[in-house]
Amino acid sequence: MAVLGRVFLDENRDNIDNDNSGVRWVLVQLRTPEGGIVAEMRTDAAGAYRFEDVPPGEYVVRFGYPGDGLSYVQPNVGGDEAADSDAMALANGRALSEVIVVGSADDIVQVDAGAASPPDDATVEGRAFLDANGNGIDDTALGLAEAGMAHILVQLRTPEGAIIAETRTDAEGRYSFDGIAAGEYTIRFGRAGSDDFEFVDPHSAPGTDLDSEAVPNANGVAYTQEFSLDDGQALDGVNAGYQIAEGGDADGRISGRVFEDLNGNGIDDGEPGIAGIPLYLRMPEGSEQLDRMVMSDADGNYVFTGLEQGIYAVDIDYETGRTADGRHAVAANQGGDEGVDSDFYLYEIPERESHGSFGAPNIVILGSDAVQPDVDLGLSPPPDDPDLAGVTGRVFLDLNGNGLDDGEPGLAGVRVGLRRDFNARDSTTTYDVTDENGEYSLAGFEATATQGQGIEYLLLFERPGPGYAITETDVGDDDSIDSDGAAVFFTFETGETRTDQDLGYLPPPQAPSDADAFMFDL
Repeated sequence: MAVLGRVFLDENRDNIDNDNSGVRWVLVQLRTPEGGIVAEMRTDAAGAYRFEDVPPGEYVVRFGYPGDGLSYVQPNVGGDEAADSDAMALANGRALSEVIVVGSADDIVQVDAGAASPPDDATVEGRAFLDANGNGIDDTALGLAEAGMAHILVQLRTPEGAIIAETRTDAEGRYSFDGIAAGEYTIRFGRAGSDDFEFVDPHSAPGTDLDSEAVPNANGVAYTQEFSLDDGQALDGVNAGYQIAEGGDADGRISGRVFEDLNGNGIDDGEPGIAGIPLYLRMPEGSEQLDRMVMSDADGNYVFTGLEQGIYAVDIDYETGRTADGRHAVAANQGGDEGVDSDFYLYEIPERESHGSFGAPNIVILGSDAVQPDVDLGLSPPPDDPDLAGVTGRVFLDLNGNGLDDGEPGLAGVRVGLRRDFNARDSTTTYDVTDENGEYSLAGFEATATQGQGIEYLLLFERPGPGYAITETDVGDDDSIDSDGAAVFFTFETGETRTDQDLGYLPPPQAPSDADAFMFDL
């Protein structure tokens, strides 16, 4: 009499053994239904086990932790007893079969268990946009400048209405959900915070990810149709479009153009537009509307729509008055022609001290006509002064924990800031964000003067997320591959570019290892 079977690796997660490879070294125990251990062994290289000379009676088979982040699959799927899994997963990561009966002398009972890697998490993202031209499409993706709707409440729900996760849109109107299990979902978009806005008609461009998927209801909110997510799927373009409601007061707009002032005269002489410049709109005091951000389009044009009467400020940066590549606003109000001059200027904003002391705002008053065009911004070319200094480096994931960049992956999306004269009252910080390789570059900084009277800089790195820890710093003799720390003080020589100011992070803690699991597999 024998009880035998195997632990198979369910690579496609269909809960069936399709001649899959085995999982070795799994502890298998033959137990009485009351839990007493009759015999135990570990699976071989093929995942197989076999208990011989089993006396007649009732038993259960218990499978230990399968290791390597695996978990047991659903049993009794497909109707083929020879190919399915026969063990139910337990909360502690183990699995247990139903009661089996061993009878006559030639009785052979087969009990298998399938184990699989966790499914890849799915993601959903999209944008809440203000449909300025009424076509029901987010024209930002087509190179036009339609503003995002900031601070909109977005909820990921089951079809039955249970809330799985919620977030609010950022300054560009974007939102995202990650770490989502496969299944059926819908997304709920909240009100815009004012009766002056309503949802656009959905599905204006079927088959694209440019239109609005939000179907409004009588309560002033909107839901998408139900959709399915597969393991690891990345679903983008789940958008919601808003527009000015009929009779709404928020029908004002501020628009203009960002141009490259090549000759430095403060006037747009037909010079090139600059794409991708973020412009920030600060709302009037007491307004129910929220601050917004929009990017200049391919021709340098931008527009903020859906505005009430009031006093606004348009900024290029709250903190430095510079763009990420070091451009600054040119002289404002030159030449007497409001249609072609630059309207931005450096201006002290003490009430924004938490954002830094200087910005480049233009104060705009929207009156009864509520339309203000030609709020233009002239920017200098990027700095190429050989006397100016800069710093470059890389943020990397230190997988082996040795404090060195051994060609390991870079961490994208990490904000890096260089704080100028950090002890001064008007200290300012310039930021960059690491690219897909983890690299950053900050340029256009004054060199440090002599005799200790110059400017000292502080380089700061933002933590990539929960669980990341800074690796050991200054390991070895090669400064080009070591980690230099998350807060570094230094000074610049004239024209110096400090390279290899790198930072390594250790990855977040993982699931228990195979060896650790077996140590506690009792």
